[in-house]
Amino acid sequence: MAGILVRFWLKRFALVFLLACLGLGLVEFIQHGPGKFAYGSVVAWGAGAALLAASLATYWAYRVQCRVVFKQPAE
Repeated sequence: MAGILVRFWLKRFALVFLLACLGLGLVEFIQHGPGKFAYGSVVAWGAGAALLAASLATYWAYRVQCRVVFKQPAE
């Protein structure tokens, strides 16, 4: 199960990181133009957003999967 969760987390992290960096990069470019583009800020905020989103999604998936796998029989 750990391998599945790691792959799930990595996929979510990569997707959110890519989308966040594209979106934040566009906003940064519109606000400051190409001369004052802050790459570090875009990458840091993108990584933070991806870390939070991927971790929450993986935790939620783990909780749902455990509830289904270890379901107690109804009494």
